[in-house]
Amino acid sequence: MDHKKEFCKVVGQLAGKYGRHEIFTDFCELAALSLRQTFERSEKNERAYLDLINRYEPDEQPRFAELLALTVEALTEQPRDFLGECFHELELYNQYKGQYFTPFDISRMMARISLAGLEEKIRQRGYLELNEPTCGSGGMVIAAAEEFKARGLNPVNTLFAVAQDIDRKCCNMAYIQLSLLAIPAAVIWGNTLLVECREQWLSAGYFLGPWADRFRWRRLIRAVSNLAPDKPPAPKPAPAAPAAPPPLDGPAGQLLFNF
Repeated sequence: MDHKKEFCKVVGQLAGKYGRHEIFTDFCELAALSLRQTFERSEKNERAYLDLINRYEPDEQPRFAELLALTVEALTEQPRDFLGECFHELELYNQYKGQYFTPFDISRMMARISLAGLEEKIRQRGYLELNEPTCGSGGMVIAAAEEFKARGLNPVNTLFAVAQDIDRKCCNMAYIQLSLLAIPAAVIWGNTLLVECREQWLSAGYFLGPWADRFRWRRLIRAVSNLAPDKPPAPKPAPAAPAAPPPLDGPAGQLLFNF
């Protein structure tokens, strides 16, 4: 089955009344809310889901589950940036902020180059942390996870990613794909340049791996280290010599110096 073709077909069938961009954005929100409820259940997420899905007619609502099923099947068949491909296939990039997602083959090449010496880093530390400050649909993180697997490493235990984007729809796309592929990650909705975090969502891979215990121990070790620093405090620097006074302008315009 051509999952991308079927995905775009379903969006097109729903779009006559709402518009393709609205359908795609709502699907990403609904799917992300559904997946988050599995590990981070909250009444807020439940209300948000019901408010959004109830905007559609009863016969339209199951089509969103169909879109999620197609996404699951596509990623199971071949891990890749499936939602980014669909975004381009639907030509939404022409209508929405001029966004263009990196082709997955390019992402794989960049991951292969960037992760040189990966095995040695894993041997020394046990895992690698990856920061993607403009994650889009998560294609770069998926490519990195595929490179881990190509080298015989299980990303559930050896890779943790922080994926951030200013666009909520992109964060939802990344969260859906990273969760379905069991890639441990914290997806942050916010402006990276402002060190902003409006919301943070932990992917399914975070809960499936050892990350909660790892980060708990790391916080504990840092707290103890701050109480008992390894190095003695540095001596205070000697006071600086007083600066020479600036020259003064005399009545005739000449420079006068006070010796």
